[in-house]
Amino acid sequence: MSGRLARAGGSGVVALAAVLACAPPVWAQTWSASTQPANGNIAGAAGTRIGWGYEIRNEDAANWLVLTAVGADAFQHGVAEVLFDLPIVAPSSSAARGFSGQDGLFALTWNNDAPIGFVNFGSFALSAEWWDGDPYAGGQWLKPAADVLLGYSAIVAVPELPPLAMLPLGLAMIALTRHRRQSRSALQQATADPVTWA
Repeated sequence: MSGRLARAGGSGVVALAAVLACAPPVWAQTWSASTQPANGNIAGAAGTRIGWGYEIRNEDAANWLVLTAVGADAFQHGVAEVLFDLPIVAPSSSAARGFSGQDGLFALTWNNDAPIGFVNFGSFALSAEWWDGDPYAGGQWLKPAADVLLGYSAIVAVPELPPLAMLPLGLAMIALTRHRRQSRSALQQATADPVTWA
């Protein structure tokens, strides 16, 4: 009986080897991405426009990476805008674009009444495809690439006063300090001079 099991197991191994030999080649996920800033955390006051840039790395030495889409979780207390330009990344190279207000990965404009301290957080999902060459120079589609998820957070920060708004505050502080010194000096003189009664 053990001889029959050995023969059946041996033929199963041969059949599995034959199936694997006919299977198409498979390669590992060889691309990665990150937000700019790298931790995905940004902040801005209510009413301001803030955003993320990106860096995409194609670590495959032979195939081209063609980005096809970007998505994000829902945003509250603001309006989100996709800026992603869907780059095509040559083998063993990268593409990067910082947020400039008009370029980058995503932009978020906080509503004017967004509450201070409120946080939007979630993930961006990048989708791509593999091509055997430049798609604009005769390259052929190979297969979809696995999606990459990038975490993000955006917080409504306390607004900073602009420098011109701080100037009157600084001048008022100087005037107050000067007034206190003059009052203290007058008080010291008054207590130093003896009062004469006639």
